[in-house]
Amino acid sequence: MKGAKYSMVDSIAQIVASFLAILLLTSVTEKLINWKKSINKITYYKIIPKKLNPIVFFLGTAIEIYLAIKLIANHFSLIDCILYSVLLITYSTAIAINLYKGHIRISCGCGGVLESDQLSWKHLLRNTLLIIFGITVYINNTSLEVYTLDFVINLLTGANLVMLYGIIKEFDLQKKRIQRIKLIIKI
Repeated sequence: MKGAKYSMVDSIAQIVASFLAILLLTSVTEKLINWKKSINKITYYKIIPKKLNPIVFFLGTAIEIYLAIKLIANHFSLIDCILYSVLLITYSTAIAINLYKGHIRISCGCGGVLESDQLSWKHLLRNTLLIIFGITVYINNTSLEVYTLDFVINLLTGANLVMLYGIIKEFDLQKKRIQRIKLIIKI
């Protein structure tokens, strides 16, 4: 397919791949910078023995880095898609277990723009959508060559979507804080 014109679907698939890769990279960056805190966040889930938390942390971050590279390099294979889905299903299962137990006042441990101070069923919905995005990327895997102008534009668009997601999330958080302050002031 070299030299062929890329369709809108190809561009959208590459933008989604870039979006997922940058989400993973921002998540991993924060987790690695604050690795001790990140390991403690795993501890708060109270699912696995404490001595395994560092192993789970480093394994999870290594997988996230690997998947981000595969997504950016446009080499997201079936095995990668399965690994990505299993990773998010594992994270979602840990969240669901804690939601079921009523442990909501713990950080999700997602890192980056996905980080949240409290667990919610919204995390499960978000992770389901991210899995669907990953499957979509695999199904619409393009042969768009890395480092072409189209690739760079799609990568930057994906980055902008991550920033937009972060801005909307922060705006919503600030709106909730303002509402709480208004309630306090009225009392």
